[in-house]
Amino acid sequence: MKKRITWFLFLAVLFTIPLGLAFSSPAQATLDQAISIGDTHNHVVPMEPTYVGASTTGKFHYTYCRWAQKIRGDHRVYFDSREEAIDAGYVPCKVCQP
Repeated sequence: MKKRITWFLFLAVLFTIPLGLAFSSPAQATLDQAISIGDTHNHVVPMEPTYVGASTTGKFHYTYCRWAQKIRGDHRVYFDSREEAIDAGYVPCKVCQP
C-alpha cells in the first residue's frame, strides 16, 4: 500500500510541474498567456490589492492576514498602498502590522 501511494505522488508531481500547475498564481497565468501570445510590449499585469480594510472596525490588514480573511465580503475595502489606507482613516492591524 505504501509503494502505491509513493508511486501515485511521484506521478502527480511528474505530470503537474511541467504543465505549470503546481505553483502558478492567477497573475503568473496572465503573464504566461501574454508571453505565449507574444504580447509583452508596454503591458502591465494587473496586481491584486495588497491591503484590505474592514469598514466596521476601521482597521486594515495584509490580504493574507488571518483576520483579513474573516472580514465579510460587504465590509471589505481594498487599498493599493499603506498610505492610502491611513489617509482613508484606517488603523494598521496589530497582528500582521502592515
